[in-house]
Amino acid sequence: MLLPSLWVGSNPPQGEESTKHPFRNLPAEFSMHYLLIYRVADGYLQRREQYRGTHLALAQAAVQRGELILGGALSEPADQALLLFQGDTPEAARNFAESDPYVQNGLVHSWEVRPWLTVVGRDAQIPLPPGVSGPEQRG
Repeated sequence: MLLPSLWVGSNPPQGEESTKHPFRNLPAEFSMHYLLIYRVADGYLQRREQYRGTHLALAQAAVQRGELILGGALSEPADQALLLFQGDTPEAARNFAESDPYVQNGLVHSWEVRPWLTVVGRDAQIPLPPGVSGPEQRG
């Protein structure tokens, strides 16, 4: 099975059809997974309490809109958090980060949004059929 060609790096392929989605040859209405990756500041766990209610309300609203699937902090060490979004663009994840009181108040020292091509599991965006060992990328 051939999967669409992937682009890597900060410069996607040129042309209207290739900029609609970070993975070429997928329909514009195709829903992707995006990971919002937070790198949290020292003392994050101790400092988050005063902002946690607003942060969780923002997250619940994103869940209700069908944008946010899962989210939470990594532990041992608690130095990052991951939030899994779905949509046809990464805008929901970016807007979330820009509005998040954790980001606005310095509990998150850096963040990034990464497209995640999921191929295995119940909610995989492009499920591989049983017996396929991995995707082949086209030119």
